Amino acid sequence: MLSKRERIQILMIIDYGNRQQSHRETANLFNGMHPDCNPIPHTTMTRIVRKFTETGNVKDLPRSGRPKSATDDNTSLDVLLHMQENPKTYTNIWR
Repeated sequence: MLSKRERIQILMIIDYGNRQQSHRETANLFNGMHPDCNPIPHTTMTRIVRKFTETGNVKDLPRSGRPKSATDDNTSLDVLLHMQENPKTYTNIWR
């Protein structure tokens, strides 16, 4: 998953020097700048440009459904602390 910074970088590459790069050229340039990451296909460039054109933003839209509640760091630490303080409650989980 691309970060907000990487998505903005892609938009900047596409309009590099006001000579609009093709999405394939952009993918090649971006992948060359990030050789340690998995290569991004040119279709990803198309989706990012479409999202920016339609919404004026590169952020993902809010997802439908119940938001995650037990995956942030604070909640995870609270759960682990509770498990440590009450080990008998959780012994059946591991069997």
